[in-house]
Amino acid sequence: MVISSNLNAFLSVAEHESFTKAASDLHISQPAVSKAISALEDELGVQLFRRSKRYGLILTDAGRQILVIARQMKQLEDNIRQTANRANQMLEGTLRIASMPITSTMILAELIPKFHKKYPNIQIEIYEGTNWEVKQAIETYKAEIGFAISPFDPCEYMELFCDSMVAVLPPDISIPKCGYIDLNSYEPPLLFGKAAHEVIADNLKKRGKFIQNARVYMQCDTVLAMVKNGCGTGILSKAALDTYSQNLRTCPIHPQVDTKYGVITHDFSQLSPAAKSFFDMIQNWQKNKYSK
Repeated sequence: MVISSNLNAFLSVAEHESFTKAASDLHISQPAVSKAISALEDELGVQLFRRSKRYGLILTDAGRQILVIARQMKQLEDNIRQTANRANQMLEGTLRIASMPITSTMILAELIPKFHKKYPNIQIEIYEGTNWEVKQAIETYKAEIGFAISPFDPCEYMELFCDSMVAVLPPDISIPKCGYIDLNSYEPPLLFGKAAHEVIADNLKKRGKFIQNARVYMQCDTVLAMVKNGCGTGILSKAALDTYSQNLRTCPIHPQVDTKYGVITHDFSQLSPAAKSFFDMIQNWQKNKYSK
């Protein structure tokens, strides 16, 4: 097939950033992995990795560029296999999805069980990260489909729904007389989910303004726990809050920041059969949930 054993070893080492973990992943010995990487470096005439006492195993500039191309080749190989299997009335292979924690909670938690039931031979790999990391995963072919927040360029995209940010108040804080939380002048600490902070900070930066006294957490659960214990006022998306059943005191923020969530990829017309089937399921989910 398209991917050689040496290139496959390179992909595994690059993803795990470790020869030992790659060996475990590939079910071969660590010396065999090292030999494969050396053989590939000799074949290509470039060094792919270097070791750093501080950061461990690091891709060289050439290694990073080759990794993107190797991921494309791997994706094409999966596409070839899936297309052939579909011709034989089968659908199997690997689907790689990049997602923010909020879209994992809102969308993937609902769709993946249904997808597994319909296509039990499709293996799903999920890469979770920030909005920027999701876009990077698509641009570098680490994932085939991703869930991101606008702006979506340079990826192709389909908008799923619009959302807005609100403040979540701790027990000892009252709603200001003005009726909203002013992000530019609010004195108590502002506690952000990672995605919300990315969107709001970028929005304010374009206006020449910056958030004061911000603390950023990856998970919404952490933000809400901090708010509950009086550590500050949370800033989260309404969509994120809808996933929690607890009673929360909220109020608007100023300036108001609206966001668009969407599904992104390199090229919808070139999706693998597995990704196309999953995208069809996303479209049905969006239609049933937001197009009424």
